[in-house]
Amino acid sequence: MAELSAQGPVLGAHATSVASSDVAVAVGTRMRDKDGNEYIYCTFGETLTAGQWVYIRQPSAVLRVATTSTGPIGIVCASVTSTDNGWVQIYGDYATAQISNSEATSAFRLLAPTGATTEAALAASSTDDVANLVHGAWITAAASTDTTGSSSAHSGITVAVRLNYPQVLNISVNTSPGST
Repeated sequence: MAELSAQGPVLGAHATSVASSDVAVAVGTRMRDKDGNEYIYCTFGETLTAGQWVYIRQPSAVLRVATTSTGPIGIVCASVTSTDNGWVQIYGDYATAQISNSEATSAFRLLAPTGATTEAALAASSTDDVANLVHGAWITAAASTDTTGSSSAHSGITVAVRLNYPQVLNISVNTSPGST
């Protein structure tokens, strides 16, 4: 699990792991690990699993990404309940992000989930007309059917992704050659 560090001086104790909150951390606190990955400390509004995509309406109200979500998103770092606080990754590399498509490769783009009960992102061919495109997140490795790091209820797959402060803009995009 990632070891957290801070820029500049840190007064008093600070969190050292994204898997647990071993000290009091203010909601909204951002920290980086030694690899440059960035996390934000949030309050969760429902039970979520590691690798699940979440909508960060505000750090004090994080929920699963839904079809109507517009704005910043990230990936839950450890399984949590609706009474927990914890870390959401918003920048860097994440090895086991949950998606629904078994055929996804780095040629695919990430989309927000299509239903309220879908816990994973979707992937779409780079030539598909798509809505709810996730900007600032890319699949970086071929899909794996191994879901060890995610919920047993997750029926999709996991992929390695690179995050750069991802957002759902809720717009349609068509990048097919000759499209208008």
